[in-house]
Amino acid sequence: ADFYNSYLKSNNWQFKERPEYLRDQGALDESDPRVPRIIIPNYITMMSNCLNVSAYYDLCCIDLCEDLLDTLEFEIQAPQASPEQIRKVLSASASAYVEVGRNWTQWLINKLNEVAEHHGGQVPLHGRLFAQWLHFAYPNECAYPHLSGSTQPATDIEWQKRTGKSSEATREEMLIIINASNQAFGPSTPDDSEEDMSMWALEEELVDGANWQAPVSQVPPVRRPAKWTAASGIRVFAFVAVLLSSGVAMRNHLQQVSKATVASAGALSFLTKIAKLHSSLKS
Repeated sequence: ADFYNSYLKSNNWQFKERPEYLRDQGALDESDPRVPRIIIPNYITMMSNCLNVSAYYDLCCIDLCEDLLDTLEFEIQAPQASPEQIRKVLSASASAYVEVGRNWTQWLINKLNEVAEHHGGQVPLHGRLFAQWLHFAYPNECAYPHLSGSTQPATDIEWQKRTGKSSEATREEMLIIINASNQAFGPSTPDDSEEDMSMWALEEELVDGANWQAPVSQVPPVRRPAKWTAASGIRVFAFVAVLLSSGVAMRNHLQQVSKATVASAGALSFLTKIAKLHSSLKS
């Protein structure tokens, strides 16, 4: 309801995708069918929010969860870790929305322990269950990992070609959903507590099911470089753009200098020939 109200009342033109499209993209939480909700990180990383800037790649939003995984991989240096290790590393690390030194709720502690018990005491860092735990621990940064095959990512144009429907909801469809949500909850808001999150599913999918229990590296970690953030990425992108622009400018300048040099050399050769001809005529 808030999603469509932001379009109808605040004129946020981008918030108007229809539920069927959002469902296929994995951006819709329908654990409570009375009031479907948008999963923010899943919505942000939808293909329809990418910009086609080249024939080779699209420009998409940054996945903020990658910073958390990068920190865990650097500090643990193994494909698995104990729940205690994971909580210790993450507690000492800030994220885009969570400050250093966070206190873990008992629900999150229990769920991470549940993932470890599912794997004999260790938590695989590159699996669906841990990604699911990260989503509930960092709901504004980490996307919810749907089971393989349950979503059909596509751009709005691709989805329209496949279904024959527009990816955008009509004003009437938006109002129906808003009214249904208001009738379900009235003036109160739905419970967003972690314990109410019924989307938790104890079903695993590992990136590497054969080697996730590799031994921990005995090599001490080197000094960690400055934390990579979205701002860092923008600065690097701007620096690379400046280098490329300078390179193009330098190339054009050298080409002009080269042409001028060739022209000067040609003119000098021509004048030399004229001088020799003039001298021969005198003699």
